[in-house]
Amino acid sequence: MNEVWNLDPLYKGFDDPAFEKDLTEAKAAIAQFKAHVENLAAADPKEALIRGIQLQETISTAAEKLGLYASLRQSADTRDPDAASQMGRLMAVYSSMA
Repeated sequence: MNEVWNLDPLYKGFDDPAFEKDLTEAKAAIAQFKAHVENLAAADPKEALIRGIQLQETISTAAEKLGLYASLRQSADTRDPDAASQMGRLMAVYSSMA
């Protein structure tokens, strides 16, 4: 019986270019969301709502995939320093939205 999870469908590792690409896209979406919120008073309400939802969907999708991978890696080996480091990195990125 195989007791090791195969997480390759998500990412090949934390050094996988897809992981960094998704993280970069998430950071960009967060920056866009922050700018969007700052300009809400001057925006058309309907357009602002649509754009806000689009940005939140982008951020949520990235957060789920990135966070799931890091969490599963950490669950498989709680002593994995890369997983712990990346979990902290992701939390810092997403907490910047608060």
